[in-house]
Amino acid sequence: MKTYFKNLFEYNYQCNQALMDKLVEAQENLDPRILRLLGHVLRAHEIWNSRIDGVKPSKGPWEPVPIDFLRSMDSFNYEASKRICEASNLEEVICYTNSLGNEYSNKILDVLTHLINHGTYHRGQIAMLMREVGMEPIPSDFIYFKR
Repeated sequence: MKTYFKNLFEYNYQCNQALMDKLVEAQENLDPRILRLLGHVLRAHEIWNSRIDGVKPSKGPWEPVPIDFLRSMDSFNYEASKRICEASNLEEVICYTNSLGNEYSNKILDVLTHLINHGTYHRGQIAMLMREVGMEPIPSDFIYFKR
């Protein structure tokens, strides 16, 4: 199971990095909603990693991320998630408080699954926005990654 999740986080990381490459190429023509969504994906990833580690997140899920910080933030999140996959009991239940102040508990493996699905969902929204402004989205299907 740990290898499975590490593979999914490698997929997530490669998609994010390819997306950032594409966005940097077209930086002057970017719809600000694209950067807002990508920043949200990275902030949420950071927040969930912090929750698993038992650390209170320092930023909110919609706190903007400067374009020149996206790549390093994504790398940091990826490394943290790999460490979590390796060092954690994925069946362990963690307790956390969400951004609205509500308390919840979930298994680490469910949180990791959510992280992957969350990124995929918002990259789909980003692809739609890219098409609206005449950009070709990156290929981001999991099977494309596996090929």
